[in-house]
Amino acid sequence: MLRLPLILCLAAAVLPGGRTWRYLHNNDGTDILGNLWHGRRPLTVDDVNDCVDQIAGTGVTTYLMCTGSDLVYYPSRYARIIGDDADGTLDRRGDTWTPVYYRNALRLAAEGTDVVRVALERARYHGMETFLTYRMNDLHFTDPANRGSIYASRFWDAHPEFWLRDGSQGWNSAGALDFSHDEVREHKYLMLAEQLDRYADVSDGLELDFMRFIVYFRTGEGKDKAPLMTDLVRRVRAKADSAAQACGHRILLAARVPVTFGECLEKGLDVRTWVEEGLVDFLTLGVHWSGDPAIDVGAFRSQLGKAGDRIPIYATIDDGGFRPRESFSHGSFRGMADFALAHGADGICLFNFYLEQYLEAGRQVSAIPGTDACRTRSRELLFELGSAKTLRGRNRILAWKASPPEYLIHSLTPLPLALPGELKLPLGAPLRGRNRPREAVLLLRTTCDPAALTLQRLPDTEVVRYHRNGPLDNGESVSAFALPVTLLRRHPDALLSLSGDGGSALTRLELLLRYGDTAERGYF
Repeated sequence: MLRLPLILCLAAAVLPGGRTWRYLHNNDGTDILGNLWHGRRPLTVDDVNDCVDQIAGTGVTTYLMCTGSDLVYYPSRYARIIGDDADGTLDRRGDTWTPVYYRNALRLAAEGTDVVRVALERARYHGMETFLTYRMNDLHFTDPANRGSIYASRFWDAHPEFWLRDGSQGWNSAGALDFSHDEVREHKYLMLAEQLDRYADVSDGLELDFMRFIVYFRTGEGKDKAPLMTDLVRRVRAKADSAAQACGHRILLAARVPVTFGECLEKGLDVRTWVEEGLVDFLTLGVHWSGDPAIDVGAFRSQLGKAGDRIPIYATIDDGGFRPRESFSHGSFRGMADFALAHGADGICLFNFYLEQYLEAGRQVSAIPGTDACRTRSRELLFELGSAKTLRGRNRILAWKASPPEYLIHSLTPLPLALPGELKLPLGAPLRGRNRPREAVLLLRTTCDPAALTLQRLPDTEVVRYHRNGPLDNGESVSAFALPVTLLRRHPDALLSLSGDGGSALTRLELLLRYGDTAERGYF
């Protein structure tokens, strides 16, 4: 049985400088609407409530419920509910699953409600702050090959003249809606205004999720067209304020944006102006899907100038893993939260932290056989990730990784590193007191057989022990080394020197900090 740290207060806390600490949980919505957490059985209000109950009481302060994008989860004047085949007139292309979303939406409608309202009401019942989160340009369904099918939104299908037709930015980007057009921005405004009117009584705010997907203008046009997006944010801010007057409580406006200030502007998001004009109440930095273990909120904040000192900025831990289909382990989750909090984050946002595997396993967690690692997201892990205090003394993995850019957004880590070479180790909170580990292990993923100079090489069984032996690409191998804890404590800025043949590279570095047995201190 894992011993869990307790978070006794769910209320948002005030940090030095007047900023607000939050621990946010952002739910995709389709996992609930499809009832993935309960074996995909027909959805009931009780099922939705149970999904929220799994998050409540873990220390999460803020529950964000996705409303969709141009395929939504509620009856709308401007869009179809996801899975609606328009009475059989739209081609399913053999898809038997997507219509399940619509049938579940109809079940809730028969009870006079919808999945967004039920989730937000339940979160409020548990004392959590509640937010709508809207995907500003969802590209899941913008492949022109699906035009006219069940996947095409009403607006997208009717207006091919508004498609971006620039595939240089990533998957499905050619079919993205081009925000250069007044009609596109007006359509998005109407969608957002509808949601503010519909849910103002049960929501404390609205998040504009620009990371899903971070494509709004043609490549190279973002800086020049940023004023268009700023004007849209101004209109949404004004609508949120008017909705707040109508419902009698303040409605906050937030935005989820790229992890570097420069890439925000390249994408047409003039975040500095938003902050200076008071258009947004907080920011969340994130990536598109494949998580970045080195989000430096402090560096982003410094580029906002004086306005950056007062606005809360949170760091997202995304659900995609270090690479597609390589899910994060418990140690990786802790390491990412540790790094972000130690580098200026006012809190952590978990994006799509699904619990279906945990529930299928009878709400139990266990290590992968033959290892000290666990990759099943669990309720127990939720208790730990929200603050430096609850992470203290827990086994963790800090990391640098090499990864290709997602929608032209680049990883913050300094990899790949050509060998021979040297770099600093990624470190989070200072390693002293209760946060001093018993031992440290360095795992190096390279395209050669490297040597970490002056360090003791460990048997390859250590790589297996921590479940770091795959998947591997391009001739990669993983080697383990013992790293003296005293070195980390006395010389946190020391450089790691690596040897290697010319043309070889370091593609991932993972620093495992062991505080004790996994039964007491958590799985890696």
